[in-house]
Amino acid sequence: MVKLKHILESNVFGSAPRVGIDQAEDKLEREMGKSLKDLESAFKSDAAAAKAEVDQVDESQLNEALGTTAIIGIILAAPKVVELFTKGVSGLFKMVKKLLGKEPGEDKIAASIIDFTHKWHKFYITIVHKILKFTGIYRKAKITNESQQKKVATAVYYIIVAGLAVSAGIGAASAFKQGMSAAAHGGEFQLAALETAMSAIKSGEVKTFVKAIGATV
Repeated sequence: MVKLKHILESNVFGSAPRVGIDQAEDKLEREMGKSLKDLESAFKSDAAAAKAEVDQVDESQLNEALGTTAIIGIILAAPKVVELFTKGVSGLFKMVKKLLGKEPGEDKIAASIIDFTHKWHKFYITIVHKILKFTGIYRKAKITNESQQKKVATAVYYIIVAGLAVSAGIGAASAFKQGMSAAAHGGEFQLAALETAMSAIKSGEVKTFVKAIGATV
């Protein structure tokens, strides 16, 4: 199994300089790797405190919701968990806004997001799953089936990606439909998950969550 540190230490990004949105994509790919390390570090240092806070969450006070919506509600009810995510990805949100926020063409921006997130998406889903499982959030949400847990972790990951998209100036998921054909890794991108996240991010608890971790919504 390929370890994160091996990817970070290897020359996976190439050495030939590129310009414009391609250069931004290279920088963001590196930043996404750095943010993943930050998220893993935050998990190691803060998970116990976050778990203790989740243990105190009163499920009866949460909105009656299922799946990902319930998960986001529990995360927001436990500020230490929100802080954990913020420590990991806030820098990535800042760089996305800086490098892609002024680029023309939402479909081109979407293609760039698809490609710079591709290398890391499985690692992110894995650490999100670990966070939700260790802190007891799955248990609070009554999600006990491992397959369903993985689906929820994937959905939370795509909520983060949707936050990146909105921060870069993308207003609708339709940009990703066009961007997938231009992206090198478009065939592996889960468009349905992104569409659900883009719809949810416009209001309610999902919007509150992505704003808390650094998105401009």
